[in-house]
Amino acid sequence: MVLAAERTKPATLSRMGVPVPEGGPTSIWLQDAGLTWTAEKRPVVFMDGAGKLQEYPDRYILERSDNCEPLSIVSDKYKIVQPLDAVNFAMDITQAIPGLKLVRGGSLLEGRRICLLAKYEDVGFLQGDELARYIMFTTSYDLKKRTIVSQQSLRLICSNGMTVLEQGENAFSRSHASEVDFAKVKGTMKMLDASWDRYIRDCEMFTETEAGDSEEYFMDVFYPKVKRKAKGFKLEAAKTKVDVLQQALLMGPGQQLTTCKGTVWGLLNAVTWFVDHRMSARSTDQRYVRSLFGDGRKIKQRAYVLALEKV
Repeated sequence: MVLAAERTKPATLSRMGVPVPEGGPTSIWLQDAGLTWTAEKRPVVFMDGAGKLQEYPDRYILERSDNCEPLSIVSDKYKIVQPLDAVNFAMDITQAIPGLKLVRGGSLLEGRRICLLAKYEDVGFLQGDELARYIMFTTSYDLKKRTIVSQQSLRLICSNGMTVLEQGENAFSRSHASEVDFAKVKGTMKMLDASWDRYIRDCEMFTETEAGDSEEYFMDVFYPKVKRKAKGFKLEAAKTKVDVLQQALLMGPGQQLTTCKGTVWGLLNAVTWFVDHRMSARSTDQRYVRSLFGDGRKIKQRAYVLALEKV
């Protein structure tokens, strides 16, 4: 059985957005990355039953300044983090931390999400299995996500990503109901080294632990027991997905390495590869959103927790 290709591109961190040129962001790069506009609040106006225009109180359209496209409807309490402010903050962080460099940036979903990616020079090694370390800065303009700073891991041989959480949470997360204190965010960056070291130790244990029942693991990751007991659960569809995951476990990129073959590390990477490369999505942007912020990220984290239970 050959693992079928998807029409949309994989949600690979190393290819997200537009690469930053040597020397840092330039006006041309900002334009290419789609980050030169500002988000502006415009009043919500409607025509009432009598044919008169009225303004809806305390509600605004969030509009892109470059093309006047609406992004969402927000309240007067909504605090905007402008794309250029996010870029300047990311640059400030990378200049303050040795070995960290801003490498990519861009927007998703017509500007509803802004993502900036910084990469550490050092690479984690698991018996030759390389893990790149990233910091991702994101903010949104669609009310669905907060302003977030998160640590990301990318397995180089197969381009699978994983969010490295600090005590189950992102390094920083703030809703748009309050201003972002960028100085405070810089203070949270100090804890990331400990989180990364813990993550590498966990991964090393995964490479040393036998996989056990792979079918049971995949079922528990994608279909927890509560879901399997729910009315309308389709067992045959679940088995079809598990079959694809079993093929990913046997034939996916990097699965023949000693770190993966017959180990919990192999199980985890079959899941992350499936989410980033094969999980259904209407577009490449939607695949990134699912993988980094949505149900795909939750699936990866559940896979990680279940992998820890096997150690």
